[in-house]
Amino acid sequence: MKNKVSIIKRRITVVVFILLFLVLAPTIVFYANGNILGEGWNILATGGLFINSMQPDSQLYVNGKIKETTGFFTRNYLLKNLKPGVYAVSVKKDGYNDWSNKIKVFANKVTESKVFMLPSSIDITEIKKSLEIEKILSTTTIHETKLNPNYKIIKNLFDEDLTLEKYISVLSTTTDKTTKYAPGTKENPIKNWYLSIWYESGDIYIGWNGSANSTPSIFWEESINEIKFQSQLKVYSFGSNIVSLDFFPGESEVIIISVGDKVYAVEAENNPEKKLQVLYSGKAPDFRVFNNNIYINDGEFLGQVEI
Repeated sequence: MKNKVSIIKRRITVVVFILLFLVLAPTIVFYANGNILGEGWNILATGGLFINSMQPDSQLYVNGKIKETTGFFTRNYLLKNLKPGVYAVSVKKDGYNDWSNKIKVFANKVTESKVFMLPSSIDITEIKKSLEIEKILSTTTIHETKLNPNYKIIKNLFDEDLTLEKYISVLSTTTDKTTKYAPGTKENPIKNWYLSIWYESGDIYIGWNGSANSTPSIFWEESINEIKFQSQLKVYSFGSNIVSLDFFPGESEVIIISVGDKVYAVEAENNPEKKLQVLYSGKAPDFRVFNNNIYINDGEFLGQVEI
């Protein structure tokens, strides 16, 4: 009798679990596919937001609410099941410039944004033209000066006559004249794999030359019921003459620009409220990126950015 009751209970339990599965499975699949219920029981497809490369001990805020305090091994953060729209994201850390961005989330897409924060105080090590050498003789100490070989190498980076890759020459078939395009112009953009940057009339642009399937999210734009990919994006408008520009070492979507009395770093993104981060402030500076280092030339001053 007991065995019979036990068998009945097991059968009832199995039936209950099957009924629960049949009831809950559609709900699980519904949310697993990134859907949520909106107002009026409308089904909304959601998206995600991936924030990466934050500094350790940074505070991450989304729409003014703190979401995460990063550690040494937790420098990335994924927010899922977000309604499509624009989210205000900011990151703060003592000793660094605040980072903020307005990021658009698209349905069925994860928008990625890489955090770029410079120290609030940046050291510039001067590269001196001469070095003082101390020689100790048997009875006296002699101080001599000699030309710093590193100074000559770095200084030559700013010499247009000695920098062979400074220009690209194009021979016209009709006039037999050679036209020289400075690097960073639309005719001769600066390239980093499939990305390229250039300036026109004080405006900075970034372009994508790779496949549509691998287009970075900075080039996404929303159309009717679909996502379109732009081939180029205006990054910033200075309204004044740009001396030079290049990619920040190790960063594919951060651009360095020398304009006026400053050298700036700016992220390549469609955010009109973005803030420039100052690398150097002086009189009329220029810069070069060489061997993943940033060098500043400002009149008689020659230095290396220490980051």
